[in-house]
Amino acid sequence: MELNWMMFLPALLLLFYPVEFFIPKDIRLKQLHNIDFSESGARRRAPWHFPALWTDGVRACLGAFLLRDAWTLEPMAGWLHHVPVIASVLILILSLAAQMHTRRSEEYFLGPLTYMIGLWLALAPLPVAVVAVAAGGVCLVAFRSLSAFFFCGAATVGIFGCVVLHSGPWVAVAAALGLLPCLLSFFFRRSLAVPMRVEITHERSRDIPAVRTVRMDETREVKA
Repeated sequence: MELNWMMFLPALLLLFYPVEFFIPKDIRLKQLHNIDFSESGARRRAPWHFPALWTDGVRACLGAFLLRDAWTLEPMAGWLHHVPVIASVLILILSLAAQMHTRRSEEYFLGPLTYMIGLWLALAPLPVAVVAVAAGGVCLVAFRSLSAFFFCGAATVGIFGCVVLHSGPWVAVAAALGLLPCLLSFFFRRSLAVPMRVEITHERSRDIPAVRTVRMDETREVKA
């Protein structure tokens, strides 16, 4: 078994750098069901206006693809055939946990929605990944919950990819990773949230002219 370091090291860099470093500081984390998109300006401050979240899915897909293909096995490798999958699973679990961690709040985890979509596209066949994203998106809109997206998407990957198509061990890895955000949220009692830009309002202050007041009890000195 050989490891291609020219693919392995860039994969680690792409998978592990925290997306939080690329999100502006003037944001707060909110759960989806607490966001009222009918409010004035809410759509301009919504999560899909953060370019870092869109590039998050691209680099996750590329990083997982490089990680999966960085291992070279000989035909008679025997039990070593399981080493790349096991090592990749551990790396992907740690990278996913690193993306969810945030120092902005001790109450929430940062929901890795686009990051997970990138992992599904890299590890599962394209039809399976597309159906999983569609199923997760429907549940996301219906229940207004990130946990519903991850759970339904992971279930779709597992059923459609493993049970129906028998697509191999990497699809099982993709399904297991989809459940990880829900499990971490449950065990650590921290809800999954999305970034929202803080609304800044400018108030006009009235110019109140300064008026000289005279005290009624002011006494005068009278010279005799």
